[in-house]
Amino acid sequence: MLVLPQAGRPFAKAPYLVFLILVVATEPWRPANYFEGSFDSVVILKGLLSVIAAATAWWLIRDRPRRTVPAWPAVLMTLYLAITVFGGWANGSLMASVVIVVRVLILILTVYLLLSGYDGYAVMAGLVGALATVALFSVLTNTGRPFNGRLAGGLPPLHPNEIAAISAVVILWLIHRGANARESLADFVALGAAGYALIATESRTSLMMVVPAAAILILMARRVHLRVLLPFLVGLPTLVIVLFSGDFLTEALTRGGSEEDITSLSNRTIAWTAALMPKSNHWLTWLGGGLSMKQIEVPGQWWSHQILDSSWISALVQSGYLGVVLCLALILYGVACIIRTPGELRAFRLAVVTFLSLRGVLESGLFDASTAFLVCFTALALPDARGQLHPTPAPVLARATLPSTLWQPSQPTIPGKSMRSIKSRLLAAGGVVVLALVATGLFNFFAPRQYDSAVSLYATAAGRQVRASDIYQGTMMVSARMNTYVELATSPMVLDAVISELHLEGSAASLSEQVAAVNPPGTAVLTITVTDPVPEQAQVIATTVAAKFQNSVELLESGSGATAQVDFQTLGPAQLPLTPSSPDQLRNLLIAALAGGVLGLGILLWPIARIASSPDKQLRIILLGPLADRLDPQALQLVGGLTAGPAGSAKGSSVPDGPPA
Repeated sequence: MLVLPQAGRPFAKAPYLVFLILVVATEPWRPANYFEGSFDSVVILKGLLSVIAAATAWWLIRDRPRRTVPAWPAVLMTLYLAITVFGGWANGSLMASVVIVVRVLILILTVYLLLSGYDGYAVMAGLVGALATVALFSVLTNTGRPFNGRLAGGLPPLHPNEIAAISAVVILWLIHRGANARESLADFVALGAAGYALIATESRTSLMMVVPAAAILILMARRVHLRVLLPFLVGLPTLVIVLFSGDFLTEALTRGGSEEDITSLSNRTIAWTAALMPKSNHWLTWLGGGLSMKQIEVPGQWWSHQILDSSWISALVQSGYLGVVLCLALILYGVACIIRTPGELRAFRLAVVTFLSLRGVLESGLFDASTAFLVCFTALALPDARGQLHPTPAPVLARATLPSTLWQPSQPTIPGKSMRSIKSRLLAAGGVVVLALVATGLFNFFAPRQYDSAVSLYATAAGRQVRASDIYQGTMMVSARMNTYVELATSPMVLDAVISELHLEGSAASLSEQVAAVNPPGTAVLTITVTDPVPEQAQVIATTVAAKFQNSVELLESGSGATAQVDFQTLGPAQLPLTPSSPDQLRNLLIAALAGGVLGLGILLWPIARIASSPDKQLRIILLGPLADRLDPQALQLVGGLTAGPAGSAKGSSVPDGPPA
């Protein structure tokens, strides 16, 4: 039997219970409807649940020692909410705005109550656990597959994007646990389930924004088990190869559609443009229209209103320029405080705030009564590590027995010096990849563009073929001559005529470098492609080359007075190229990422060889784990030899380390 280290801190059930009630009350029960001031059973029930959550939090902490919680997040959010109330009053939607403001204030109050009675780790663990529970129950209660096959919820009816956001937060929390040597077998199972949910929702925003947030956790890792580090070093290159080989990444980003969906951002930019247009009065410009504004008028479209799909644009519409400034101050000042604050949760707080802020560019709800706001505000309001408000990680002592087939032998965590060395190599490897991508990006930007314009000609035997034998002979004659016509298309006879007609500079030899003619095997089609830095010029040259080629064929084959034996018909005019054919920016970036990844992987793995041959016993233990102490001297000599116990003992001696018996 082997042993499995457990997490060093027990799970706090009280914050989990409070957040479970609060998340259920916060998640939308009717996604297609927006609150406009009218009260019904759903609105009243959600309000009662929010009040119950706050009352439960107060009851749970009433006898616990109080902790100091920073006030600046609540102050900035209160100012923001006050602005939206004035905006709603000026816009004629005061009641609806006040109700939403009260809901947000209840979220803030509940978070402060929990943080004043429990440490930050227990509060954040309870919040992540509550989010995961609600999302899992919602997915399991979904009997259908709406949203074109995307993973969605049943009870509550969570949108795929909401499930993706919760899955991303859970993934970040599990990575944080692994980066602090707190992982367990259940964490690996949960990580796989959350990763599957994130991919199954096909949420492009959460999938892209979770990458930089996860990178923050990896680069700020404090202590890592070898069983976590080695699979990461092996799995990262494999994941990159899977993502960038084939059409997996393109299919994931386009959801099976066209690549234009990535750059057009669907119809979001239409609402953004409308939000940035001058307002009808100064109230809307500086104070917005209140939190109840979820849609905006979009002039010039066949539809009149459009939903706001960006938290930052929503803040501009709901609170004006003053509100946007407060939201920016909340995030930027919060990030600065997190960076300056030591503590176990610093990396996770920075990662989750980064993820939600970037996601807020394309998703709404970051500054509203939503789970995104609940997570972000909790991460910002966590107290600092000063005054034992963030306890240091407890040593891993408790062990649970598991069958040997389910887990590896227990391994020591990597010591601080080696951990810093690993982080330095990770930074160096990441720097190599970033440098390669930046250099390739600069090359793509400054490299001269080339445009291709092609025209296709179809060859048939001249004259009228009635009998089957005539048709066969004509086909064989055309096939036998196609190689000759390929050479003729780029010959000086054709190109000199093109230069003369278009008044081009240079000779036929220089123009031939821009013209290519090919005959696909087994066809009677001749394709002429012209490459030029100017797309219009490429189109004109391709059209002229095709015309002069036809004239040259007729002239050569009818020079002795006979008629031409082959006719060439243009299948279509040369098209104006809209995108450059070179440089191939995506291919260059992929090559740079692959080359930088290989070099970075070499930087990461090179010290492993030195560790394997090192006489230092501690390094051998890191590499081999508990097996290092069980190997006999001859086996250890294969790894790198033993350090002699007494002074002056030769390397490779059979005398074991340590004092004599």
